[in-house]
Amino acid sequence: MRTFLVASLLLIALAATALAPSASAGQRQPGETLRDRVLVKLARESNVQNEGTTGPIGVAGFDQVAREVGATRIKPIFHRPPRGRRDPAAAAAIGLDRWVRVELGSDRADIDEIARKFRSLNSVEVAETDRVIAPAVVPNDPDYSGSQWDLQSTRTNAEGAWDVGTDSSEYVIFVIDTGVELAHTDVDGNLWSNPGEIAGNSVDDDLNGFVDDVNGYNFLNDDADVNDGYGHGIHVNGTIGAEGNNSLQVAGINWTCKLAQGRIFDASGYGTWDAAAGATTYAADNGAIATNNSWGDTAQGPQAYVDAMTYADDVDVLQVAAAGNQGDTAQFWPAAYPEMMSVAATDSADNLAWFSTHGDWIDMAAPGDGIWNLYLGNGTASLSGTSMASPHVCGAGALLRSVNPQLSNDEARITLRLNSDDLGTAGFDNDFGFGRLDIRKAIDAARGISLSTQSVVRPGTVDVTIDAPGEANMFHYVVCGLSGIDPGLDLTVLDPNDFRFFPINYDFFFDFQLQVPNNAYTPGFFDYLDAAGHDVVTFHSRKGNLLKNKRVWVAWCSSDPNIPDNVRFISAPLHFDVQ
Repeated sequence: MRTFLVASLLLIALAATALAPSASAGQRQPGETLRDRVLVKLARESNVQNEGTTGPIGVAGFDQVAREVGATRIKPIFHRPPRGRRDPAAAAAIGLDRWVRVELGSDRADIDEIARKFRSLNSVEVAETDRVIAPAVVPNDPDYSGSQWDLQSTRTNAEGAWDVGTDSSEYVIFVIDTGVELAHTDVDGNLWSNPGEIAGNSVDDDLNGFVDDVNGYNFLNDDADVNDGYGHGIHVNGTIGAEGNNSLQVAGINWTCKLAQGRIFDASGYGTWDAAAGATTYAADNGAIATNNSWGDTAQGPQAYVDAMTYADDVDVLQVAAAGNQGDTAQFWPAAYPEMMSVAATDSADNLAWFSTHGDWIDMAAPGDGIWNLYLGNGTASLSGTSMASPHVCGAGALLRSVNPQLSNDEARITLRLNSDDLGTAGFDNDFGFGRLDIRKAIDAARGISLSTQSVVRPGTVDVTIDAPGEANMFHYVVCGLSGIDPGLDLTVLDPNDFRFFPINYDFFFDFQLQVPNNAYTPGFFDYLDAAGHDVVTFHSRKGNLLKNKRVWVAWCSSDPNIPDNVRFISAPLHFDVQ
């Protein structure tokens, strides 16, 4: 067994080099502008004719500037799958296929002027430089019972969640990182195997635009090598999905799953936003239910990355990111983007970890200090950083969505937040966000409510089923809201300090049409679970313009015995569309 031990007060500035120092790591620093390329988004009316060549691409003005600046290659940033994208309309609206990388062959002192020349063209919508990114890790000093404090019942309570479910193998979880040790015996059985792709034949067998991508793809080198030479990605993979109950080393949050790789770093920890953008669209197009992003930059990413992240959000991918290790409240990217679920780090005493970035922009916290999990050489190691906190939430989110496939990415995100353990100042605070991850609470909430259908034609009905085994006779409340009607079901208006609670008599819902037998239309439904812990209420979508083309949100709450005048959300909303 290989272990890894470094003093716990190691300076954060060393994080990018401490795991695997090399000459290239010293040459490229996190946040540094890359001076050998420009990322260009062509105007919507542009017609690219010859992609991926060293010659002209057939766009007026662009080809002339490319010649003037000495471009050596022009290549699409996002591979274009012959089989098509997961959501062609979303990809077209965002303009993914209008992005190209203009490669210059060497570093250029005039890189900003080159970008300005491209921006001045009518055929160009965006022209920008790329920057270096770094993993968000701070190194420090069968392992479950003695070392994996982060998963035990007094912290994230993965133990309790495993009583409900351990298998997320129906879904693909993409780890956008330094890769994975393919031969590590405690994770090799959980690695994604791309259906339809034949290893080593140099053919894009499944027509997804990538050759030999059996376990994922390397977006830094544009090849299928996803082996981790740095030690960060294997640790992150292990937290999400090390094989459980197999008498080896550690347990992941998902005992059985499909871990796919979007490798964006080399063995020194050098990576780029450009590579991260490619990995994000790749994950979205290849069936990701969630992505983990334990890396980042203290400045916002280029528009090419924002477009990729927006596309992943549009196709319902839960995107989770590390909040950063600067120890202050400054925003860290991509975690600070609203599409990302941003995760701060706690220590074993449920304090905010000394290194963790935090602030009013984070979602929640999870264990990230002294996390024992897989490492290179078929070994294990203890690492610290928000890099270690983020995969706890990503793994929990995937498990949530496997327990209840009706949850959208936003609904899974709300479920995780509303069912966290409140730490620090009561309610939302800048240290812990909505609280520290509690996987069992979130799992119970996720499986507690389901809909008979998520699309109904007027007039029609939707049955809302409540199921909480062991909670017989519990008082509960079903609430609904409509999209497009102020305020609808906007959970953030319930309580500015902590929207897990709201007063029963708070009149914030518009007239929705929740109807139960022998009752008039009401703004909610109070009831008790039966002896088996079940209940069913029916939504009647009557005729009329009120409900036409609306999204209806349904949430299940319970009474709080300590605050009789309030109810508590124990399940995030589910939605259905009315046509």
